[in-house]
Amino acid sequence: MVIGRGSRLHFTGGRFDGDIIVQDAQINIESSVTHAAFIRVLGPYNLLVNNASGAVTLLVQGCAEGGGDAVLTTGDLSVNVGRIVLARIAHRVAAEAANSP
Repeated sequence: MVIGRGSRLHFTGGRFDGDIIVQDAQINIESSVTHAAFIRVLGPYNLLVNNASGAVTLLVQGCAEGGGDAVLTTGDLSVNVGRIVLARIAHRVAAEAANSP
């Protein structure tokens, strides 16, 4: 499943089979998500609203496929209970997480 640019992923439960890819999106994951999920986060304009599930891993991945650098910014009251992994596929791109001011 691919979530397009500028979209919102609001994951409230159930299960995804296969890859979940978001690019330049808002991400909100409820604590009711109990099945393990791995979400690839691409592009420089991603906002983590919440990841209230320990079962969800966010892979912030800088790569050519995602337009280069990958950034996941947290909102003022964002919560992350899951994992955030920073990775890059190419040498000239970066992956980073940032707190909003």
